[in-house]
Amino acid sequence: MASPLLSFSLLILLSLSTHGNARLILENSQSAPNITTTEFLEAHNGERDLFKDKGLKPLTWSQNLASDAGKFARFQRDKHGCGLVQSTAEKYGENQCWGSGRPMSPTEAVGSWIKEKAFYSFKNNTCQKEHECGVYTQLIWKSTAEVGCGQAFCKKGAVTLTICYYFPPGNMQGERPF
Repeated sequence: MASPLLSFSLLILLSLSTHGNARLILENSQSAPNITTTEFLEAHNGERDLFKDKGLKPLTWSQNLASDAGKFARFQRDKHGCGLVQSTAEKYGENQCWGSGRPMSPTEAVGSWIKEKAFYSFKNNTCQKEHECGVYTQLIWKSTAEVGCGQAFCKKGAVTLTICYYFPPGNMQGERPF
């Protein structure tokens, strides 16, 4: 089996949006923005729904994946000053987003990965240079069934790290998302 390709997304946000959904606060996180499992799922599944004719099914939330993603986000915050670090969790697919200036919502983080769709060629299964289409293709990978996400907030620079883990992982080299 080919190994999954890890993808990262960099996004700097300057405006503030609010969401009235019920919130789930990350365990053991200091000054972390609230996250909403529903918001993460809706953002992912809204895009996947566009390809239901290709057999994509909605993702379900995995608390185990969310716990692991939250731990890794806090590790990056606590040990790497909110810098992006490649995970060694090869059993999962992974997307990371780094936002600066204020807390980032789940919808904004997932939206940054969806924006890479504009640079992805479905026909050729390729991405334009200087873009990270792997964050997008992981999100729409047909065999992926579960997602779990975590966030950590760094006061210095008002940085939000968002990490989502996917199972089974996508982005298998030489394969198409569907």
